Amino acid sequence: MSGLILEYAKLTQAKGFLLLNRIYLRPEIYQDLLAPKPNHQNIGIVIHEETHYKRSKEAGVFEFATRYILTRKGRLEEELVAYGEQMRYLKSKGLDYDLDRVAKNLSSWPYFWCSSYLEAKAKLEKIWAEA
Repeated sequence: MSGLILEYAKLTQAKGFLLLNRIYLRPEIYQDLLAPKPNHQNIGIVIHEETHYKRSKEAGVFEFATRYILTRKGRLEEELVAYGEQMRYLKSKGLDYDLDRVAKNLSSWPYFWCSSYLEAKAKLEKIWAEA
């Protein structure tokens, strides 16, 4: 995670988010990641945010942010890529993933309604099957 900084913030809905080169996590997740054997779900959250970071570096921070913030399609595509990396990790550890919860989130206000529930669920199911 070269150049990436983990921090904690009192978040309400989100478990974590990326802002420039900082991943902000709920305090309990941040603390768990400092443990000798962190929870795989929490590692998955970092992988998700790290994917956003890598893609923002590749595309350029301004280009990435503009596409993510201003277009539903761009936001959905970026989230699907990041969730895909998170899912691959969790599946490699033999863990399940709550696709229904994520599809509901992608079709609601935290993601600015970037997708319908049915579209998000179908795309997430495909990613999970291929993971």
